[in-house]
Amino acid sequence: MRVLFSRASRRDMRDIALYIAADNPVRAHSFLGEMEEACRLLANKPYRFGLLPNYETRGLRRRPFDRYVIIYGVDEDHVIIHRIANAALDLDSLLKTLER
Repeated sequence: MRVLFSRASRRDMRDIALYIAADNPVRAHSFLGEMEEACRLLANKPYRFGLLPNYETRGLRRRPFDRYVIIYGVDEDHVIIHRIANAALDLDSLLKTLER
């Protein structure tokens, strides 16, 4: 199974890295690598993490990572990383931007 990143998730990762880099550029780089690896490992066990409440019919799943949450979906051949956000954010507002 292959992992694909949406444009929004790439922007999310860039923004997270820039936020961390303001205090610690070296850690920003290593954190970004760890986050990307966490996403790629979803290909091995894509159903390991549960469906996101209120988004079950859309098949959206949530994988916690540090203070963040990786929102993804699974189809026949791919894991699609839709968004990555701080776990404290209002995910409903964030997910309204996803295409159906």
